[in-house]
Amino acid sequence: MTDDQVVVTTGEHGELKRPRTGNVTLPDFLSKDLAKPEDFQVADEKKTVSGREFACQRLSWSSHETKTTPKGNELTTVARWRVWLSRDAKCDGIVAATTELSVTAKGAQELTSTTEIEVLGFGNGDKVEWGKKLEEVVVPATRLPFPVLADAKAGDWEALRMTRSDGQKVERGVFTCRVEGLERDDGYVVVDVRLDGASLRIGDFDFSRKKAPSVESLVNNFAPARRAGGKVLRSKVVLEDTKKTVGGKELACTRASFSDDFEDSRGVRHVSYAFFFSKDVRGPGIVAAEIDEVTSKTELELAGFGRLDTVEWGSKPEDVKK
Repeated sequence: MTDDQVVVTTGEHGELKRPRTGNVTLPDFLSKDLAKPEDFQVADEKKTVSGREFACQRLSWSSHETKTTPKGNELTTVARWRVWLSRDAKCDGIVAATTELSVTAKGAQELTSTTEIEVLGFGNGDKVEWGKKLEEVVVPATRLPFPVLADAKAGDWEALRMTRSDGQKVERGVFTCRVEGLERDDGYVVVDVRLDGASLRIGDFDFSRKKAPSVESLVNNFAPARRAGGKVLRSKVVLEDTKKTVGGKELACTRASFSDDFEDSRGVRHVSYAFFFSKDVRGPGIVAAEIDEVTSKTELELAGFGRLDTVEWGSKPEDVKK
């Protein structure tokens, strides 16, 4: 903090610098990756959160962006934003926010999600001026004890055999995780995740080569419920050193387990997760996983990994038997 600048820490997203006076652009305020705002509107509006009414300014806008991934895929993202700001709230003054997101890859299905944010408390230091303390509401992201992509090179891949059972119905498939080009100078790499080749593209995901990724960011790629919106209550992630044998190969792993309670229009659903990660596997380093819902269960198991056209263990994605 200086006389003319304030630093706001935002967990996994790092530090954001804010001027004490003067104007701040919308992309700088909310996200460096925000596309050019369209249909921007400002209105005075009151917003009630947890029984308290705040005098706010409501900002609303949309954004539209089309970009090409390193593999030449066209990706279109449309977002609709609403943010309520109040002088009575500390830090950035955000009282509530809603984002409706639609992502469509050319030739693939549309993925949609809704994210809602509400202020739960604020204060100064250890003093709570309103609401709850940080430790009462924040479950911090849990990082793996090692950066799984530290030695990543373009063309690294891993294949995961997927089995999903829902009552009498059994669905099988193969996830392919492939590291894209490494020309970026910010220390991040892009991992392209697909189900059954090009038939269902899950998306491109950024991971740091220098820092260990959070368990949650890795799990999100394989758990559609975590991207579907609604309110989520997450338990603390438990890490455990262990060993896991797949296809006759024993690997030293870190087991990460936690659970989610999702609340949406269908009610409350409980989902538990157990993921095994190893630094001896290419790509995001997943060895095995179990995602257990009340009526269905999804299992992942490492089927092969390698670099470019070389298979270092197991089978190529196209040769994996479902």
